[in-house]
Amino acid sequence: MTVTLGNYASPTWGGIQEYSGGMTQKALLVTAPSSGRITSLGAWLAGWSGSVTAELVLWDYVTRAVLAHSATFTVAQGGNGDPPHGYRYEYAPTVIPNVAAGQQLLVGFCCTPGSGGYEYPVNASGSGTHYEKKVTSWPGSMSGMASEPYKAGFYAILTPGGFVKVRRSGAWVDAPVYVLRGGAWVPASSVNVRRSGSWQQPS
Repeated sequence: MTVTLGNYASPTWGGIQEYSGGMTQKALLVTAPSSGRITSLGAWLAGWSGSVTAELVLWDYVTRAVLAHSATFTVAQGGNGDPPHGYRYEYAPTVIPNVAAGQQLLVGFCCTPGSGGYEYPVNASGSGTHYEKKVTSWPGSMSGMASEPYKAGFYAILTPGGFVKVRRSGAWVDAPVYVLRGGAWVPASSVNVRRSGSWQQPS
């Protein structure tokens, strides 16, 4: 079973536009309720007066560093200021990241507005907060990001489960841990190891 972190449904209040020279990275703060893997990233967005290119991105909220991103994709033109302010795009990260229970994350997209600009739907002012930053080369750090008082339609799909390292084909790789519950093998919600007298999540 997967868990959606963030705002899967399209916001309906209105849209925010970015033009040439505008912000290039947008993100929503989410928290992982359990350890697991982020297997998909999603966002609602559209080109303003034409198509644009973008990537979906996951950042660590504390460090502001990029954890994962999708491949580059083409975003179709929207309503040019009128609905639809965005279409839903969902892609898997190029490298699937592990996250810890309680880890705070930023999920969103990066897109250079260019001459045509882009837009994305939001809920009304006061509905929540999302963050933005302008970088010259994306995806980049969200350090120094600014905030907007609107909830945006960005999300991540978490596949819960604990993970350990196993040796395969000469390399250490992550492998899920399963436990027997109710007569069926299911993913463990977390895995802890004993270190220095306390139980900790492996890293």
